[in-house]
Amino acid sequence: MDPISPFVFGITTPKVFFGPGTLNELPGELKSRNLAKPLIICSPSRTSLATKIQAKLSEAGITDSEILDTAIVHNPSDIIEPAVDRAKGRDVLISVGGGSAVGLGKAIAYRTRMPQVAIPTTYSGSEMTPIIGETKDGKKTSYTDPKILPKVVIYDVDLTMDLPVKVSGPSGLNAMAHSFEALYSRQASPITDHFALESIKALSSALPVIASNPSSVEARTSALYGAFLAGFLATATGIA
Repeated sequence: MDPISPFVFGITTPKVFFGPGTLNELPGELKSRNLAKPLIICSPSRTSLATKIQAKLSEAGITDSEILDTAIVHNPSDIIEPAVDRAKGRDVLISVGGGSAVGLGKAIAYRTRMPQVAIPTTYSGSEMTPIIGETKDGKKTSYTDPKILPKVVIYDVDLTMDLPVKVSGPSGLNAMAHSFEALYSRQASPITDHFALESIKALSSALPVIASNPSSVEARTSALYGAFLAGFLATATGIA
């Protein structure tokens, strides 16, 4: 039996829905929180998905929503300020896509204290962290604020099925790197070690399959699970 050293562990996490079809939980979750005026945030490449989500909400009786499809990489300040203006009159942010959409949602949440629901479609893991990066005058800065951590994260595997292999690979490897780093963090503990090894196992088994068979639901599920754990670890061990 291996000895267990003393450790400290404490972390706030979003409420997580995981699995195929979990997007269907979104309307009920908003209603349970008395939220009815969402701003749906995405990049231009995800506008069609945002439109589908808007329609799903409308069918459930949440008819007052808007789409903001201006999210781009590195979160430039000239995108953030107009986005904050668009958020006026809204009561919840729904970020759909990869790190760019989640990052813009965090930037708005930081300035408005609005709650955010994240619906990731890549393996970035940023939806599980209270960290935000912004770019101004060509310089990127990052900062941490627990209040920008999404309240809810919906990991719907169905929404990752069309993620190109050329994006899936690097995105998944980046997530795996976080998990390896977590093993050597000064804030590592038996709990985080367990999750790190679980994440590495899930991603290392899934990514080669996705490369040869992108339509494998099992591999996509495993990769998304590993990415979720990697995002959790980034916060739990302070490595992000």
